[in-house]
Amino acid sequence: MYLTYRKSGVRFQIAVPADLHSRLGRTPIRIPLGMISATSARRIARLLSGHAERLPLLGTITGARIAELIFLQRKDIYRVRGDDGLECWVLDLRTDLIAEGGGTQKRKTKNKPSRRLIALHETF
Repeated sequence: MYLTYRKSGVRFQIAVPADLHSRLGRTPIRIPLGMISATSARRIARLLSGHAERLPLLGTITGARIAELIFLQRKDIYRVRGDDGLECWVLDLRTDLIAEGGGTQKRKTKNKPSRRLIALHETF
C-alpha cells in the first residue's frame, strides 16, 4: 500500500491479494483521492488498506464508482421505506460531506446525474 502525490491530487494504490488474482487480475488497485491534505490521505489509506480489494466488487454490484464508495460516510447509508411498505438499505450520494472540522464540503461527483440514491440488495 502506498500513496502518490501528483499535481492532480493524491492516489492510493494497493496490490491485489494473491487469492484474488483469478477474479481481479494482477494490476494493482489504484484509487484517486483528489486534492486532499496529506493527513486526510493517510487516514483514508489506513481505512482502505483493509477493504480495498472489496471495493471493485461493491462497485460492480451497486454501479457506484470506486471514488464514490471511498467517500461514503456513515450518514450516507440508511434504510428507507418504499410506497409499498417495504424497507431497503440505500447509499445516498446526494448529500454533502461532513468535513473533519465539522463543516460541510460539497460531494465531488463526475457529473450532475452522479448525485443519486442507490438501493442495496437485501443480501447486504
